[in-house]
Amino acid sequence: MIIRSGLIRNRDDVSFEAFDRHWLDVHGPLARAVPLLRAYTQNHVRARHVTSTSSAFHRTDGISQLWFDDVAAMTQAMASPEQEACVVDIKGFLDEVTIVVQRPGTWAHFGTRDPQSLKVMAVLANHLGISADYTATLHERFARLVIAGGSLRINCVVDGSYIVDRGVSHGPEIVRGIAEFRFNGDEQVSDSLINQLVADHNGGVECLAAVTVEEFQILAPHANGSDGY
Repeated sequence: MIIRSGLIRNRDDVSFEAFDRHWLDVHGPLARAVPLLRAYTQNHVRARHVTSTSSAFHRTDGISQLWFDDVAAMTQAMASPEQEACVVDIKGFLDEVTIVVQRPGTWAHFGTRDPQSLKVMAVLANHLGISADYTATLHERFARLVIAGGSLRINCVVDGSYIVDRGVSHGPEIVRGIAEFRFNGDEQVSDSLINQLVADHNGGVECLAAVTVEEFQILAPHANGSDGY
């Protein structure tokens, strides 16, 4: 399986409420119809914890997750009329879209798994990629800092060269991973906590954005669980 994510920026002349509704109610059904799609989730930003000081990457107002069997299936799907309808819609309501193809990581669970957990996503950059050492450190910090328990995984980027369309702006190829955190119970997710989790002073990993999201499953995984959570 692979995950094709769009890191999307809303147009500045469109209210966030209008963007939120359009992405869910208009674009969602269009993207759901794309052939060979195994699962599709929209992650709508509800709070921002880390914003990169770098001007190299655009603001992230939402993160999509589209699951395909492999790159060949994704490539075939992206050439379909259904995807072309998505592109036409994107041009009307988004300012920038950066596409990253990821290899889904394995969930690590700390304590009881909670389907209603709070979800935070962190966009990570590093020209060397996301190392096993960084992943291990992240696991250690999570276990130490998150009192109520939760889950995490890192989806490493295998290709950042795809674009939605030549008529849609996109960011540079600097994203190397997307970390997904799920916090159980009443865990207080603060800016300080997220900064402590994703900080890397030695390995060169920069967090371009970390956001609390509301997750909408537009196309649920099959019984075998594309998401694996």
